[in-house]
Amino acid sequence: MASANKDHWSSNTYQASASFVPKLATKVVQYLDAKPSDKILDIGCGDGVLTLDLASSCSSIVGLDFSASMIQTAKDEAAKKNITNATFGIADCSRLPEDGKSFVQPGSYDKVFSNAAMHWILRNPETRDGVFRGAYDALKPGGVFVFECGGAGNVAETVTAFIASLVHVAGLSVDAARELIPWYFASEAWASARLEKAGFKVEKIELEYRPTKLVEGQGIEGWLRLFGAGILDSIDESKRDGVINHAVGLLSGTVTREDGSEYIGYVRLRGIARKPQ
Repeated sequence: MASANKDHWSSNTYQASASFVPKLATKVVQYLDAKPSDKILDIGCGDGVLTLDLASSCSSIVGLDFSASMIQTAKDEAAKKNITNATFGIADCSRLPEDGKSFVQPGSYDKVFSNAAMHWILRNPETRDGVFRGAYDALKPGGVFVFECGGAGNVAETVTAFIASLVHVAGLSVDAARELIPWYFASEAWASARLEKAGFKVEKIELEYRPTKLVEGQGIEGWLRLFGAGILDSIDESKRDGVINHAVGLLSGTVTREDGSEYIGYVRLRGIARKPQ
């Protein structure tokens, strides 16, 4: 079994199999509506591609992520592009501000932002309320928390294929296989209730079904290996390729369209929540 804290991420692998993620953030960036005076905190920033894009629209931005590899890539890219108002740091965003004290001071940000990360950050039931409290505490009065992540029903076909393959190939029970799924896909009602519990006034919460085209040449296998790296690392090495091959076989007819392109059923949860004055 792998350590729960192992860093499975690589920017090169991510860009190869999931380069569409920051490109599809148009709507949540519109909701963020970054202003030149804004100080922004980006939680779960990954390799900082979107964070660095946002830097040109705000006063300063801090990107935090659990992956040391991704954060190093973000720092290198910021230096390469001479972007001086973007700062990056390693932090477990499910445990803010405790795990990011040097970056997250109470009441220090105009906006807190997150794209394609909250479904990872919310995985542990014990820290879910703390995620929303952390975002709330980081904001100035009147500040807003804007996020997009996987919502209820997101990539249902890949979750089912992973579970079936873990049972059939790796010999796990269904319950044990479910426990290895590393995401929590919240509903609108659940997210609204948790935001309000943290003290926010919810201004918008929405689910959007958005079938998403996978990267040509990587396809469903690349997606499974990238986003399922933690799952694979938790089973015997001799069974990992078998799990992937079985899952690809289950999915190939479902995700492939007539022109050979592959799409999976992304469901996006977006929210705008304001801290009262």
